[in-house]
Amino acid sequence: MQSDTPHFARIAQRAPLILVRRFLEQIDPDFAPTIDWQQADKALRKHLKQAAHDLPDERRRHLDEVAERIDRMTDEAGVEAIRYLRDEIVAPEMFEQQLDQYGRSLWLYLEEPANFQRAEDTRYADEYRGSPRIYAAFEGPVGVTVTAKEQDALLTSLAELFPNHSPMLFDHFVRPRHDIEAGEEIELHQFSIDHNDDQQSVETIAEDGDRTLVYFCPLNSIKITYEPSNGVVEIYSRQRNLHPDIFRRFARHILQREIDPVAIPKRCYDLSSLSEPRPFPVTDPDIASVRVSQLRLKAGTRRSSITLKLGAGETRTIWQLAWEVFGHLSPLAQAYEINQATLVIGFHKRPQQRRSKALTIVISLPNGCNIKSHCDKDRQLAEKYLKAWHLLQADAAPGDA
Repeated sequence: MQSDTPHFARIAQRAPLILVRRFLEQIDPDFAPTIDWQQADKALRKHLKQAAHDLPDERRRHLDEVAERIDRMTDEAGVEAIRYLRDEIVAPEMFEQQLDQYGRSLWLYLEEPANFQRAEDTRYADEYRGSPRIYAAFEGPVGVTVTAKEQDALLTSLAELFPNHSPMLFDHFVRPRHDIEAGEEIELHQFSIDHNDDQQSVETIAEDGDRTLVYFCPLNSIKITYEPSNGVVEIYSRQRNLHPDIFRRFARHILQREIDPVAIPKRCYDLSSLSEPRPFPVTDPDIASVRVSQLRLKAGTRRSSITLKLGAGETRTIWQLAWEVFGHLSPLAQAYEINQATLVIGFHKRPQQRRSKALTIVISLPNGCNIKSHCDKDRQLAEKYLKAWHLLQADAAPGDA
C-alpha cells in the first residue's frame, strides 16, 4: 500500500520513537493516546504508519504537512543547513546524542524551534539562489559591520511597501558559508521578514452541510542575505517588482548607506567547446570521472532539436557515439548550436557509502543551470569547475550558477 502520509511514514520509520511520541503529542494530542507504545520497535513503527493512514482526512493532512518540514531537513541540503547552525544550538550535548539526521532534525524541531526555523531559512536561501521567480542580487558595500539596532526602522520602512499588513516578524542571524575556492568559512548575514499578505478565501463545507467561505491572510516571507567579504546583497521575494525598493531600504537602514540598486547580472554559459572531444581537468582527489552524458542541439526552427544521449552503462563518449552512428554527418560536425548539455561528475566510493556519488549538472543556454537546486557544497564545486572548463562566461553573484 502506498502511503498517503509519506513524510510522517519516513519519520515513524527512522526517528527515535521517544521523539516521535513527543511529536505526536504536540501535533495531534488525540492521536498519541491511541497508540500502544509498549510494542516492540518494529511492530510499533508499522502500527504508527497504519494509524496515521487511518486518521480523518484533515488531521492526516495536517500531520504530514508538519512532518514534511522535518523530513525536508534530512536530505543533504537540509543536513548542511542544520550544520551551519550548530554553534547556535542551546543544548549541543543533547543534539549530538542523536544518532542520525532524522533524530537531529526532529529533536531540533521539538526542542529549539527558533533554530529549526533558521535552518529552514538557510535551506530556502541556498535552494532558491538564482531562481528567476524570486531572486535578485545587488552590489553592496564591502565590510560593513551589521547590528540589529536599526531593525525597527527597516520594518517601518518595509511596511510602506505592504500597507495594512502588520504585524511584521523579523529575524537576523549569522551563519558560515564554506567558500571552496578560498578554502575557508565566509560570514553570511541572513535576515527574514514575515508579514501577512492580502486576505484570501477558500470555499469549504460547514458542519451544517452548507457551503461557506473561510477568510485568511497567507504568510508572505522576504529573505535577505548580506556577505561582508564581497558586499553582495541577495533578495528573495515573490514580489519581483519590489526587489530594488527592498534593497534600497535594507541598504539605508541596515548597511547605513544610500545606494541605488545595481543588479548583478545573471551568468551566461558557453557550450561551443562541447562540439568536439575535450578534457575536463580536476584537482579534487575525491573526483573519479567527468563525462558528458547528453547534448541537445538546436536544429533549424526554434522548437526543433536533436538529442544525443548516452545510455546507462555506456562506455563510449558522447563524441564516439555521434561518430559511430552518424559518421561524417554527425550533427556535432554541422552548424547546429548546442543549447543544452548534461555533465556528470562521478566521485570515488567512500567506505561508508552503499554506492558512489554522482553530481549531475544540466546547463541550458543562455543562463539556465540546475545546480542551484543542489546543496551549497555541491553548488560551489560545480561553479568552480564550470569556470575552470570555460563553460561559464560571465561572473555574477556567488552561487548564481
